[in-house]
Amino acid sequence: VSTTHIYRVPLAANLPADSLAKPREIRVPINFSHPPSEADAATADRLCGEGYDALDGGELDAARRKLEEAYNLDPRSGAKTGIGMVLLREKKFDEAIEALCIAKVIPSRSPANRFVAFHLHSLALAMGGQVNESKAMLLGGVRRDIQDGRLLGSLGIVYAEAGDAGKAYIALTMAV
Repeated sequence: VSTTHIYRVPLAANLPADSLAKPREIRVPINFSHPPSEADAATADRLCGEGYDALDGGELDAARRKLEEAYNLDPRSGAKTGIGMVLLREKKFDEAIEALCIAKVIPSRSPANRFVAFHLHSLALAMGGQVNESKAMLLGGVRRDIQDGRLLGSLGIVYAEAGDAGKAYIALTMAV
């Protein structure tokens, strides 16, 4: 089945304040009628691994090339999360937010990928100056599962980045 998913994400922090109330739409065509072959999926997994290794080594151009190639072979490989991480390192927050927004909703072969993309997306929002959006996103997750230490930890980091030491302390101590 071929479909186009539409995701609504907040606008960039560097736009005029009056435009922040108008989210933009990201249209992501995903074709599930022709899933990747086993060989393509295996190649995408290998390229993802190489891309994450390059990212760990600080080789951002090589990481991006490998991860984009993996994503093109199999969008469900988890490569989009890695692409978002590259963009975060390059301080391209708007592009990172978009990539991670897509990564957190695309079905992935790795259940952890969506969770990681969710956290990175919330941190990208905060780093890009959209702290309130980041807090709202994480608080929504905490309301669904108050026991999730990972959500509380990310929320604590966002509060700390926003200069709210008291709330950061509470969230981080609840996380452990």
